[in-house]
Amino acid sequence: MKKRFTVTKRITTILPVLIGLWIFTANTTVTLANADGITVGPGQGVNFEQVDFVFSAVTQENSDWGRVSANPELLSSSTDISSGFLNIFSDAGWVVQNLPVDVNYGTVTTYFSLGLSTPTDVSELSAHIEFASSPQDDFSDGERGDFDVGVALWNAEGAGDSQTAVIGEAPPPNLIQFRPRGKNTKHTQPNAVNVQTAKNQCFPMSIANSLQYLEDRFGVNVPHDHKPGLKGDDSLVGQLDMEADRRAPARNDGDGVWFTPMLKGKFSYLKKNGLKNKLIHKHQGRGYGNPPDEALPNGDFRSSGIKSKDRGAKVTFKFICDEIKKGEDVELVFSYDDNNGNPTGGHAVRVFECGKTKGRPWIGYLHDRLQTNNDPNDEEGLEKVRQHIKDIDGDGILNLGSKNREIRFVLSESSKKKPR
Repeated sequence: MKKRFTVTKRITTILPVLIGLWIFTANTTVTLANADGITVGPGQGVNFEQVDFVFSAVTQENSDWGRVSANPELLSSSTDISSGFLNIFSDAGWVVQNLPVDVNYGTVTTYFSLGLSTPTDVSELSAHIEFASSPQDDFSDGERGDFDVGVALWNAEGAGDSQTAVIGEAPPPNLIQFRPRGKNTKHTQPNAVNVQTAKNQCFPMSIANSLQYLEDRFGVNVPHDHKPGLKGDDSLVGQLDMEADRRAPARNDGDGVWFTPMLKGKFSYLKKNGLKNKLIHKHQGRGYGNPPDEALPNGDFRSSGIKSKDRGAKVTFKFICDEIKKGEDVELVFSYDDNNGNPTGGHAVRVFECGKTKGRPWIGYLHDRLQTNNDPNDEEGLEKVRQHIKDIDGDGILNLGSKNREIRFVLSESSKKKPR
């Protein structure tokens, strides 16, 4: 059982005239505070977990990584705001910054720092939370609530066959400096299919999720069903496993896939199944390699008579978002880097949305954070994550929330058909 996390900073008094306006309803009390924000309390649509990392090569219980999930319908019924932005302030600072939450979207998740200097069990978190119809330029502390904290397991890896060796720092508080006059944009693709993933199967699964999107939206005839599967069976992901020659004797036993074998496997699948001339392919970034020649070479990539056009050596937000806006599917790979900038493993996801909040970019992705479950029919670990992207460490490579998660590669496909 998790121990109580002692909180030393607490606001216990609210001055209605100077700070906010109390609003009373039959079931709850909420407070109008920063701008048009409504204070959210326990049980009103926001849930917290502390992440335990359970990679094959390294584990970390009671990490500094916090996971927050927002239920749009419950948030809306608690605040009378249908869609808006969630902000969270804890002892660590402004830890969740303008997370977009949309009614009828389904649960949305993001990750943040719990403010721990050493591993500590956290069972309760004191936080000030507001939901507002517009994003905040800045955000300050206010009325606190005591929120229960559960446990979330994370072992998502499989891009490259190197085992992840580092956990890395959680997304730091106060990371994003918003532009008061910056634009707010959001582009979300429909048909956000996400399927349970076997161990180290993230790269084939990101492609399978993407191909299913192309079939659902554009009518591309993908002959194999998109369902949980394994190398050689009749599932889409199992066929991609086979074409990429991924070692996968069981759902809880399998290796990751390097970039070149995965692209060759994908293109081989497309050729064998009558899709060679049905899609347009582009990529950006080189991935990474161990040894380095496992990364993609410069220039266009060709295999099975199919070409992926090279769009640059480093991944840019503009490329990702332009592809999303045009309806193209996007697979993204980030690496788990040590503090010297050396990749120790990686993870692949499907990006299905992008946007800017007050001028600052974020992406939304689908994946399975828990890839070792023996039951292929459960949905534990599947999630939709929205996270700011920024070059945190100044090395010229975008980071996905954490300075140890470097965005190394993106691949996009588009149909030559028009949407249905």
